Amino acid sequence: MTIKEVVRRTVPSLFVSLRTIKYKVLMEYRVLRRLSVSGLLKAVIGHQEPWQKLLPFQLPLRFHGHAEPGADLLTAIAGDAHVAHGGHAVYLPPLVWCASALAPLAASYPDDAGLKVIRTSGSVADGQYLSETVPAGKLHRQAHYGHQHLALVANVLHIFGLTPRVYDLVEIEYGGRVWVAYVVKHAPGSLPGAAVYEPGIERIRELTRQGILRLIVPDGFDHPDFRPPFNDNVRTDAQDNFQYVDFQNFTLENHERFIRRVADEAANATHFGDHSVVRGKYLYQSIPGFGRAGKRDIVSRLQLMEGMMAEAGVTVRDRVVLDVGCNVGMMMAQYLARGAAWCHGWDQPIVVPHTEKLMLSLGCTRFSLTGAPLQRSRPLIEDLPPFLRTRLDGCVMSYLAIQGHIGWLDSVRDIPWSFMLYEGHEYEDAAKADDILNELMHLVPGTRVATRRTVRDGDSDPRIVAIITREHASSDGR
Repeated sequence: MTIKEVVRRTVPSLFVSLRTIKYKVLMEYRVLRRLSVSGLLKAVIGHQEPWQKLLPFQLPLRFHGHAEPGADLLTAIAGDAHVAHGGHAVYLPPLVWCASALAPLAASYPDDAGLKVIRTSGSVADGQYLSETVPAGKLHRQAHYGHQHLALVANVLHIFGLTPRVYDLVEIEYGGRVWVAYVVKHAPGSLPGAAVYEPGIERIRELTRQGILRLIVPDGFDHPDFRPPFNDNVRTDAQDNFQYVDFQNFTLENHERFIRRVADEAANATHFGDHSVVRGKYLYQSIPGFGRAGKRDIVSRLQLMEGMMAEAGVTVRDRVVLDVGCNVGMMMAQYLARGAAWCHGWDQPIVVPHTEKLMLSLGCTRFSLTGAPLQRSRPLIEDLPPFLRTRLDGCVMSYLAIQGHIGWLDSVRDIPWSFMLYEGHEYEDAAKADDILNELMHLVPGTRVATRRTVRDGDSDPRIVAIITREHASSDGR
């Protein structure tokens, strides 16, 4: 009997402690071995671009409406009596939107989505929220964010439960011009009583006191938007919760600090990532540009996969991406940055609240999540929002470093994906990878490995990455 076996049997607690120490020493060695001096400083200190240049990650999409040249979008949608006309925008509730000239766009979003169309035409990049017909000082106009940063403000308010979810920020090309629209979850309730709106307004005040938001209207909280009847900006959701449905009067303060706080909460609450003397506790997935390194380097990971997708002749752009084992969502954020139509991710129930919060804080909106233990027989399609189930033909499966934990789920056969981004685990050699991929090809006929690499990123040892393509499959899996 070896000394190791004697210790394990006679003093099991000491054996566990010694094994833990050995693991930590090896892990620190691996970190130091992989990082140059500059890389070590970057991992410890972090390199951070101004958030205004980095965010939001998500790429805006453009919808092409069918109209004669010169047709005016606002005229086309403003006829229904239930359309809400504001000074800066026109709002179409869900049922009105579905009956309007923009009905084809509504099918891409949840049934409870309404559409807020900005009155002033222009793209996401160069358009403005404030209408020229509404009086406002020059400095006041200059202080307002552009559309992408306003959507980020809305995301932060939603994190705190104070405003409806923004599902998307889109460009609508109609009659030769472009308008910007916000796809938002509809708040059906009218002005609540003081017992609801007073605590709600106080919570917004608290976010300004904490330095998370800044209110930029000249008269602050004395502005009519923040006093009854709130210019119809205060409503309630389906559960009668306070909702402030406008967000153009805010900017963000110390947003880098807010993102760091969200990331630290995720690292402390989830079992993913690791802890290092050199780097402290860190996430499994890095947060590009924000000095939050992870076990996996998202930037180099995506650069590799982009090259492989180009080689295979496939793309995530305009496709639904299903990310099995999404972790804190940074790969989904990168898919959205490359124009994915929507992402849905699965991970443990303890993980997904942090995934949602982190993705929202980075400006992502076109995503949904399921928190559940994943077992082979789990019907993934049933987890999807209804509007996604009709959009799965030609979708993309993201199956990264998860197969070794859960195997191949039966739903991989049933979902009509066109290609899969596959990544194996550390220490799987070529023979093991062959066995795993052959198992997939047996489960899902018509699949083939389009391209394959052995790569390493971050603190990870080498592993297999592959693009797997599939002959056409219909939505019933055939």
